[in-house]
Amino acid sequence: GLPAIIAGIPNYIDVPYINSLYQDNKVYNLGALLKKIGYQSHFYHGSDNRTMGFQNFLKITGWQNYYGKNEYPNYQRDFDGSWGIFDGPYLQYFKNELDKKENPFIASLFTLSSHDPYPLPNKFKGKYKKGKLPIHANIQYTDEMLQHFFDSAENSAWFNNTIFLITADHSSYSKEEYFYSSSGNYEIPIMLYDPSEKYIKPGVSYKTVNQIDILPTVLDVINYPHSFIALGESMLDTGVGYAYQRVNGVYQIISYPYIAEISPSGAFKFYKRQKEHKKPVYGLFQDEFEIRKEMLKRLLAFIQIHNKRMVENSFYLEIE
Repeated sequence: GLPAIIAGIPNYIDVPYINSLYQDNKVYNLGALLKKIGYQSHFYHGSDNRTMGFQNFLKITGWQNYYGKNEYPNYQRDFDGSWGIFDGPYLQYFKNELDKKENPFIASLFTLSSHDPYPLPNKFKGKYKKGKLPIHANIQYTDEMLQHFFDSAENSAWFNNTIFLITADHSSYSKEEYFYSSSGNYEIPIMLYDPSEKYIKPGVSYKTVNQIDILPTVLDVINYPHSFIALGESMLDTGVGYAYQRVNGVYQIISYPYIAEISPSGAFKFYKRQKEHKKPVYGLFQDEFEIRKEMLKRLLAFIQIHNKRMVENSFYLEIE
């Protein structure tokens, strides 16, 4: 999730990009691109500083500042016993840290409390409905902690001049069979919040978008004046949206409710599946053959461009 969200790099190879042979490729993340117009970049992760390769990836791709367990002042007090710092204290720490930063800045926070084995601070145990899965209580906890963060942050000088983006790095467990399907398994929320309502109006969009759309969306919102390379598109564009995945060697493209797949053998499959459908629907109406043709063309182009740029180490435009 992190390379996709921060740098627009999709998970389109056999291993996570951070651990791959291409990890030293020249790639410019959002922090590096925004530095060109005066932004400082800050990344907060309340776990061991070198865990999951985050710090190294961010440094290689141009992010300026990383803060982990070593920088947090009350680690032993707020340690969850597993992953790192509970979301509640860490979100308040994050807010207080942002109060000290010079404008303009881009800041990112990776939360931990919604991860297995789902620990909760003692004072919150038993507070939430258990739900059908162990994660449900922790999602309620993180949701409440986010509310506290926004309640305190709205009094900060930077608040009304900030675009907030909340998303997940990957999906999680579910009681619904659909969310284990080739399309449902990748459904996560992406929320954009503009307190000023100047750039993004309140509302709900059902357009299919992708984590790799985050980078061009951020640059679109701030009217970024320089050229850059991105496989994704701005979520604010009014056209049809697409998402791309690679699952067990199968390349797929989704424009809900349509899914197109190319297997390692080269076989092509196209179908539609909505949440209320227990099985894929392969029968198409006449006008849906044009959709099929367009999605195949886009998928083949995406595979070609991604693979060529990854192998040739050309996933960037030089920053002057």
